[in-house]
Amino acid sequence: MEDINNWIVYHSVISEDEGADLTLEALNSFYDALPYEPALVNTVADRSLKKKLNPEGFTVNAGTEENLIQLILQLRRLEGLQEGLRWYDLKRYGIEFSHNRAGNVPIVLTKDDPRRAIQLPPDVINAGMKANPRN
Repeated sequence: MEDINNWIVYHSVISEDEGADLTLEALNSFYDALPYEPALVNTVADRSLKKKLNPEGFTVNAGTEENLIQLILQLRRLEGLQEGLRWYDLKRYGIEFSHNRAGNVPIVLTKDDPRRAIQLPPDVINAGMKANPRN
């Protein structure tokens, strides 16, 4: 928690209030009260900071462990804004999401969608390696 509080101090004007640090109790209280955001968001009320985590190869325990990861993912989202880093967190934790495009049907990327695979460069494919599958 000390590292998270230091990040907040150095990245937020709001942290200069009374100097109250974020505690595990406050973190758990906040995230436990939030609903999970669905992969397909239909209304503003569906939006939430809390995303359903579906990691492959490891598990995330509900409670403090998941709440800390949710907070770190949100802080990373703020830190890496407009840098393209969020994609790696979405892949790592199997977070399902949708692209809502005006006038078009939303595209939902589920945790097992082959479009999540990073495409290999053409020179690697031309050298004989099979390309990652697409839909």
